[in-house]
Formats: sequence, structure tokens, C-alpha cells
Amino acid sequence: MRIELIDDLDLPLVTNPKYKEKNKFHPEGIFSEQIFGPVESYKCWCDHVKVQPGEVCPDCGIKITSNSARRTTFAAIDIGRAIHPIIMELLNSFVKFKTISNQLLSGKAYLDPNDKIQIVEDVLSVADDPNNKFGIDAIYQFVLNIVNQPAAAKSVVLTYLKEMIDAGKFFTNKVVVIPPDLRPAMLSLNSLDELNKLYIALLTYTSKAPTLQNPKVQIAYESTIQKLLLEMNKFVFDKIGKKSGLLRNKLAGKRVDFSARAVITVEPTIPITHVKVSRFILAELFKIELAAELKSQKKFVTFKSAMDYVTENIEHEELEEDLKKLVDKVSTNQLVILNRQPTLHKGSMLGFRIIPQDGYAISINPMIVESLNADFDGDQVAIYRPLKNQSKKEVEKMLASSNLFDPSDGSLHFVPKQDITYGIYKISQSEEGRKMLSKVFGEEIISELPLKKLVSILSKKADYTLLDSVKEIGSLNYTAQNPTSLSLEDFEQTQVVLTGNREEDSKLLSETTESIKQSFVYKDIINSGARGSWDQVKQMIVARGYVSNFFGEIVPVPVKQSYLNGLSPEEFFCI
Repeated sequence: MRIELIDDLDLPLVTNPKYKEKNKFHPEGIFSEQIFGPVESYKCWCDHVKVQPGEVCPDCGIKITSNSARRTTFAAIDIGRAIHPIIMELLNSFVKFKTISNQLLSGKAYLDPNDKIQIVEDVLSVADDPNNKFGIDAIYQFVLNIVNQPAAAKSVVLTYLKEMIDAGKFFTNKVVVIPPDLRPAMLSLNSLDELNKLYIALLTYTSKAPTLQNPKVQIAYESTIQKLLLEMNKFVFDKIGKKSGLLRNKLAGKRVDFSARAVITVEPTIPITHVKVSRFILAELFKIELAAELKSQKKFVTFKSAMDYVTENIEHEELEEDLKKLVDKVSTNQLVILNRQPTLHKGSMLGFRIIPQDGYAISINPMIVESLNADFDGDQVAIYRPLKNQSKKEVEKMLASSNLFDPSDGSLHFVPKQDITYGIYKISQSEEGRKMLSKVFGEEIISELPLKKLVSILSKKADYTLLDSVKEIGSLNYTAQNPTSLSLEDFEQTQVVLTGNREEDSKLLSETTESIKQSFVYKDIINSGARGSWDQVKQMIVARGYVSNFFGEIVPVPVKQSYLNGLSPEEFFCI
């Protein structure tokens, strides 16, 4: 993508530098209603009844139309002739040329008949020779000589400049005036926006364009016009392009004001359809509603003062109690989207309803963690707030409750893990527990429920409320009341003697692992599917056994030690 320069703009001309006259915008000024459209929709100065919409009032010259035209109608200022500001910026990107252009524009240098740069104290001393070139004409000839050299084809910038020169776009004779409603309109000249000041400066200066063919005066005029153009170009690009500019801050990046990011924490007490969000985040996401509510309650006279109050509370990281209650009122059960990057699949972006909470974190149901590809070691998620009703309807389709299955293979998206799985398994070991689970699942449970069986039942039921019930029973009702943890003191070493014969050793390790399945103190954690495997147990308390090298080949020498005893240096580094 590259910038295309536009010339020969067929736009109405702004010609009068006056800002306001008799409480009305000047008909030829930078806020003219005759040029840009009426300030009040479908009203002109004369308020003619007979003039129809779309027609121009014969007396005051204002077109009868909506005032929205003042956001879309452009105009232009005739500046005579100047180097296009974008081209000038490109040229000034070359350090050496910037020095030369400054000398030529200031009248301290000129091009002689041989197109050589000559330094001079006073251009009037060489003005008699018509073959000498001064000011912007000298710059044009200098650039033309450079871009026509064979070596210029190797430079992207110089190639582009040659194309612009060939297309007749090196010079411009007009400056675009952007719509007035996109510029601040102040009543005082002393409080004008910088862009408006530059427009007025251009209008004022072009109205005094020199008529005498005096090279010194002409150069001074061209230099001033060029300087104003560069200032205006820089101002507009800064306003549009930077992080706080029009595109990023007001248009493309407007969602920034309605999004946030925070560390996630686990919250097993909330349903799968909800998320707990920090009140500080909610105060920012719902700042407009909060300010409107405060103003309607007559706690603040103006909307701005109400907004400032909310902002001040957020910045001080301490919400007043009344503001907390208001946050809860405007945000509870509102829809948001959570997104864990990288967004790898559909489950990486889910919809939820809000439950406000204190602190700074976003707390989520443990069953959605795998779908978001997250864990609780400091991972962050982004939260986005939909604004329009159409967007909210889309977020309702994105609720976790409406996306229980993975569209790629039909498997259950939100699978119980760890403490939930462990709790359900332990409960299913007793007759009384199986009866309770039978009522919950709506089918008879006659044996223990490890993870695979549990997922099979949940997949058939396809009910998000059942998922919440399983979480409540497994995590809160059992595991939270009967916590368990691992300790090296609970592990007992099981001795085996490996011979180096891979087939015999593998059989021995397998038989030993089978023999300890009943006596291992943490067997229920593995059998339930909550965590770990029997192969890991074998490596922990029996022997590491045969391992693969970097090439995926089985090393013929077995690791005879277990992790409980610790590996020898040779086993650790060589095998």
C-alpha cells in the first residue's frame, strides 16, 4: 500500500480569513454555512418557508439540508502554487536534501544555468539572469535532475517521486479544508484550535500574495506558504495517526474504551454462564451509564463532572460505597465477551453475564479453563463489552451454555477436571453416594465414575445446568471438604532389579506397577482420571526404565533409579 496524491480538487473555495461576523459564520470563511451546510438542520438565515429541502436559499445562499453535511463537506483554500507537503516530507527524510531545501527556500542559495547549487548572500544580486532558478522552482529542478539519474531506480522513494513528477503532482495549488464539525469551533480567536489557526494563517497570507516580480519577496512568500503547509500536514497526521489520534482513539480503536484485561482466578461458586469482574473494570466499561445515572440523580450538574468523578475514583483505586452500588446496578447480568489469546478456536472467545466483585481480577468457572486454553498461574484474559442490541444478541449466541460441544469433533467442550473429577469418583465409591448421583444424572449409577464414564454421561445429557451440578457436588461438596495433597513422605520405594534385557525388564516393570495399584496411597487420584498416570507412578517409585533420546530412539541402557531415590549423574546427563 502507498499514498496516492490527489490534485485538481473540485471543491468550493474558502477565501475569507474572518472567523465570525455579527454572530454568524462568514459566508466565505472556514465555518461558512453557505459552503459546508447549515448549523441547524433544514434552516437558513432567512428561514424561508418556500425553499424546499435540497434547494439553495436565494437570499442567504444556504442549502436547505441536514446539519450532518457539516461533517462530510470538504472545501479548499487556493494557495497559488507550492510543493505538495507529503512530497516535501519525503524529500526532507534525506538529511542532505533537507539542508539544501532550507537554503533554497530561504533565498540563501539558487540553481545556476548549469543546475549547480550556488550559495549567495542576496538573491537580488543574481536575479537579473533569467536562467537562474530560485525557491520552489529551484527545488523542483534539483529533484528532477536526481530522479532522472540511472541510480535513482534503485531507491523506492526516488522512484515514487519520479512517478509523481511525471504525473504532474509535484506541486499543489489547493489545501483541503476538512469539514467544520470535525474541527473545534470556538467563539474567540484566542482559543482557536491549532488547525483552524493554520487555515486562517494561510487565508491571510495568500490574500497578500506578491504581485511584483521581486525574487526576494517571492521566495519569502513561497517559504512561508511551504512552512505553513508542512505544519498543517504534521498536525493532521499527528491527529489521525498516533495512538491518541482520530483513527485509533475515536474510530478503529474505540473498542479500547470498552475493553479491559486482567489476571484470572478460579471461582467454583458461579455458574458456567457467568463471570465475576472487578468493579474497577466495570466502572471503566460502564462509565457513560454511571455518569448518566449520577446526573439523573442530581448528584452532579453536568455530565462531564459526573464522568470526572468516576474517573477520579478509578484512578485512586478506591470506589466509594455509593458508586459501588451504582456499578452493581448498571452492570449485573450484562453481557461481556472473554477472550484468551492466542485465539486458536471458537472456545477461545466466549460470552458471559457479569457478577461484580471487589479486587482487580476476573474470576471464572473452573470448567471453562480448558476451552480458553488457560490456567491459574498468572494468565490474563481480555474482556469486551458489546454496545449495540445487535451485538448483544450475537454475544448471547456465544454464551458457554450455548456452546457445550466442540464443532470440530462434537466432543464435550467443558470437561470436569481435577478436583471435580476426584470428588465425583470418591462419592461414587459408596452406595449412598451412587444413589445421590443417580438422582442428579437421571440414570442409575451402579459403579465408580472415573472421568471417561462421567464425560460419556454428560455428553448424552447436553445440559449446562448438569455441568454446574457436577461442579458443585464434586468440588465444593466433597473435595473442598476433604482436601488432599502429595508428599514425598507418603511414597514408598519399590525395589526392582533390571537386567538390561529390554523385553524382560519391560515385563518386570509392568508386573510391578500392577502389583502396587492397590497399595499406592494416591491411587484414587489416578483411577479417577483427575491427575497423573500409572506410568508416572512407575517412574516415581519403581524405576525410570527405558527412555527415548532426542531422535526418538529407545536407549538400550535402562535408567535403574526412580525419581524418589534420584538419578545418578550418568543417568541424568547421558541417558
